[in-house]
Amino acid sequence: MEEQNFSLTPRNPLTELSELRFEIEPVEDEFDLKCRLKFGTMHYEYREREYIVGVSKAHLRLVLEGCETTFADVFGEQALAEISVDDSVQIQSALKGNVALNANTVTGASGEVDIGIGGSVVRTKNAKTQQKLLPVVAGPNDTWKIAPKTIFNKPEKFVEGSAIPSVRLCTIRRKQGGNRMSVLGEVHVSRSSIKVAANDGNRMGKSLSEWQNKNALVGLLLKKAIQREARSGGKSNSANAVCISRCEVVEK
Repeated sequence: MEEQNFSLTPRNPLTELSELRFEIEPVEDEFDLKCRLKFGTMHYEYREREYIVGVSKAHLRLVLEGCETTFADVFGEQALAEISVDDSVQIQSALKGNVALNANTVTGASGEVDIGIGGSVVRTKNAKTQQKLLPVVAGPNDTWKIAPKTIFNKPEKFVEGSAIPSVRLCTIRRKQGGNRMSVLGEVHVSRSSIKVAANDGNRMGKSLSEWQNKNALVGLLLKKAIQREARSGGKSNSANAVCISRCEVVEK
């Protein structure tokens, strides 16, 4: 098979918060899309106070042209939880006694049988589930949700580190009749997912002013990201969500 050539164009409007990179590796008649997605925090000074800014969750989505994903497993694929049910029956008797054998009883080797008077039948069911909480979960239509969990199933305050550590994200194949393949990846965060914390804590009872500063700071960051993305030729973003990383791989 003739080796394919691809050009890579990464664009990260807020370079401190995230980095997205792709690499396409031919495997017979298909292609493995390898991905590296990292998150970090940034320090920002506003009104003489220093803040730490990060994201608590994000979404990665792919836009494919001239190609499509295959049925091969993808990174972060999450199966629905299986439920195991144990069904048992317990017979409870109010009174028991040894009686003589008669036509309506069944005996054991001793010739005697336990008969319950005023007894009841209790059915019990015990159910349990087992499920792994993945930090990256694959969704429908070539999307992935990034939201690391703690042992108590609560999201971490900031997403930090490698969410996708330079591994195969999915497998793609050329569409029938397609001439050139193009893979565009975008990492989106909502306004509510941008978290801000004062670097030196909340001192001198400034909770109200700090909250106002955080809200203003998030607005500035969103505006900055939108402006940078517009200058780099990206798509427009709304005031409540923004693309913090983009990467495009195009076949030459």
